Amino acid sequence: MIVASQVPSSLRPFRHPLLKDWSVAEGSNLSFDPNNMRYIDEDWDIFPSSSVAMGDQFVISFSGLVKIAVDFGRRVIIPFDRSPNLTAADFHHFLFDHVAPRIIAGLEFVVLHGAAISINGKLAVLIGETGAGKSTLAASLKYQGYDLLGDDAVVVTERNGVFYGDAIYPSLRLFPESLKAIYAGTVETSEMAHYSDKLRVDLPQETAITGKCLPISAIFHVSKDGISDRAQSVKLTPLETCMKCTEQSFAIDPHDPYAAVQRLGRVSKLASLVPGFTLRYPRQFEFLSDVHKLIQNCMATPTARKSYSDQA
Repeated sequence: MIVASQVPSSLRPFRHPLLKDWSVAEGSNLSFDPNNMRYIDEDWDIFPSSSVAMGDQFVISFSGLVKIAVDFGRRVIIPFDRSPNLTAADFHHFLFDHVAPRIIAGLEFVVLHGAAISINGKLAVLIGETGAGKSTLAASLKYQGYDLLGDDAVVVTERNGVFYGDAIYPSLRLFPESLKAIYAGTVETSEMAHYSDKLRVDLPQETAITGKCLPISAIFHVSKDGISDRAQSVKLTPLETCMKCTEQSFAIDPHDPYAAVQRLGRVSKLASLVPGFTLRYPRQFEFLSDVHKLIQNCMATPTARKSYSDQA
């Protein structure tokens, strides 16, 4: 049995202010009969494989390894139907990289699937599909001395027409080839999940920025469609930025049309005020320094977008 005490102490309880009242409630009662669950859009090759509303709870299934109920009323997370193959690393990964961002999204915040890097006190947010290279690019920027907030989920908030971002927790997960190329084996790592070759980089707490909201200067879509000979940035229109961000945002219930409309409205406002760019570059490590320069140049270029109210 995986219990709350097996979650690493550095990450327990949830550090993010929006999750501070939540807890993992092992053995807590479910408000529904799990035998009556009917999953939709089940996909055994991705995580999570499905998410379904059950009364006042949501159940997120992880392809036969575990099901996790999220109770917004009691602010508890209830794991059940565990497989013997579920490891503590798996549970940690599911809880913090999949469930936590969806809880915050369910609290009506925009949560982007991406990395956040502080450059001169402002955020570069890197979004893109799984496997696009966000974490490798974020790690290379961190290695050059920039501050990494996290590499997987960025919580977006707005104050007085300015959008801010922060990470749910300090995270960095890399494949062995990226670790070797960027850090040359000089960092401590641990298993991310038993089914993945990715490793979790143990970030020293003194170098990890937690609970710090910074203004978002630009959003960068890291394209999986690389080009062969150079690094390139392409300015996106607000509509294109909105669509990229919507595609790379978390949702507790992707089948809820009302929540989808509300999420689209929030993302539209973000895209109207924060410039977006697509990054394309060859997937060789030696090109990363060129990508760094593109990011710096994009963030240094003043934008002339109107305010959201002017565009409405």
